[in-house]
Amino acid sequence: MGASDSSAIPGAAVRPDVATRPTRTGYRVLTVLAWLLSGGLIWFYLQATAGAEVPAATQWGRYYGLAGTVLFAFLALYGLRRISYRSRSGTLQFWYRAHLVLGLIALVLLGCHSGFQFRSPFLTALQIGYWGTVGTGVFGWLYQTLIRWWMVRHEYTPSVLTEINASRDRILTRLYTLAEAEGPGAPKFSKQDVDRAVRAMAARRSANLWRMPDWNFWDGQVDAAAAELTPLSMEARQLVRDLNQVEVLRSYHRFMRGWTLYHLLLTAVAVQMVVWHIITVSLYPR
Repeated sequence: MGASDSSAIPGAAVRPDVATRPTRTGYRVLTVLAWLLSGGLIWFYLQATAGAEVPAATQWGRYYGLAGTVLFAFLALYGLRRISYRSRSGTLQFWYRAHLVLGLIALVLLGCHSGFQFRSPFLTALQIGYWGTVGTGVFGWLYQTLIRWWMVRHEYTPSVLTEINASRDRILTRLYTLAEAEGPGAPKFSKQDVDRAVRAMAARRSANLWRMPDWNFWDGQVDAAAAELTPLSMEARQLVRDLNQVEVLRSYHRFMRGWTLYHLLLTAVAVQMVVWHIITVSLYPR
């Protein structure tokens, strides 16, 4: 697992050209239409419920709430489809685009319906669940957009977290194998030297990761950590360089996975509370 096969490691091979993304004209037109529809829905709701003490309790308020709930429940399926990566229930790209386009409309419908009403502990919890889901969703969209922009320019080989973890394990195994090697031609460094180099690069990543620099910057960080890497052989230093690239990608992917889990938990709470809200309003109408 030396420098000769480093191209198998995500980010290790040099790509001459920046990848170009497809224009996706149809999807962009659909997105613009969704924005226009959302603006029209907001305008109509304000007109239809003008003067009402509780707009959500009007007929149009309930129509918006029910339509938004149906879309909200459908959007929650994206999380399940994303987890079941190898299932055949529609492509992941279709679910992702539907999630963004329909999510905008669902946000408008339920946002108009709910407003910011805190008239009871239940409604307060419902607001927290709903707006928490919306907030984490918007944050996730911004984060994904930023990460995908960075990866298109800097991630030379498309990768998923399982592949990145496997690459990380292979590199660490090779480093420790070199440290344990014996014989006249074996490099003279220990596992402690490897651990010290790994910790040094981890500290540099924590200080610079969210600046999202390119690989040249990270190569410079490896060179700047020369004091911690001095005991290592040339092959081991190259492995540390490859390991750092893998860890950069791993950090971005792991953060996205952690955010997704948090977002899905809030979504599950919000969906359940919306269902109970509909039941109670049906049983005890105003």
